[in-house]
Amino acid sequence: MPAASKALSSRTPRGQVTRDLILDVAEKLFAQEGPAGVTIRSIATAAGTNTQALNYHFGTKDRLFEEMFRRRVIPVNAERLERLDAATAGQRQPSVEEVVDAFVRPLLRLRQETLGHERALVVMQFQLRTVSNPGDKEFAYLRSYFEPVRSRFISVLSRILPHLSIEDVIFRYNFMCGTILYSMGGPARMLYLPESLAGAHLRDTDNEEAAIHHLVRFLGDGFRAASLYEQSVAALKAKPKALGKRR
Repeated sequence: MPAASKALSSRTPRGQVTRDLILDVAEKLFAQEGPAGVTIRSIATAAGTNTQALNYHFGTKDRLFEEMFRRRVIPVNAERLERLDAATAGQRQPSVEEVVDAFVRPLLRLRQETLGHERALVVMQFQLRTVSNPGDKEFAYLRSYFEPVRSRFISVLSRILPHLSIEDVIFRYNFMCGTILYSMGGPARMLYLPESLAGAHLRDTDNEEAAIHHLVRFLGDGFRAASLYEQSVAALKAKPKALGKRR
């Protein structure tokens, strides 16, 4: 056995090595073929193991998928909170863009960490599944993984955007989450030209950092927009005056 393999074996139980191998292989297959196209048997074959090993470590394909998601999203959420803590340290009032960047950057950077973007695709696919099946089980998944992050970011956004109602902030936070899911497709997909503009020259089709900057700027302006609820209240207050003038 090579020295590196011996060192790995001495530090890591064999079961954990097998478990990590299964997750790595499953991640690639899920990214290439989507959840519906992957079976326990195909994962076992690609990992050089058997279906009993997968059943032992994960039980079901859904449980395996959740574990794949979990090992990627937990570090992402930890980095989000670290960045937010740094932006607000010492009672500092961060800009909207700093808060938005702290939220979107850790997740979008997953695309840069692997050539095939498997990690980002797994997170995107899991979230799309839970959003498209809004039952109690799916909502419990989202809440268990995202509630601490959601609570912190919404609280900070509410504090630095006092002109917004809590409804405004929650709506816009959720719009931000949805926008990130689409953005995880990458700049080349987002810059796909419409037929009416075929032949136009595009910049930054492979520039992940430029895509993040575009997204942060777009979301920052969206968060700063006037409150829909304040506008509605103002319209209601103005209505009796308008009626009085017509009389």
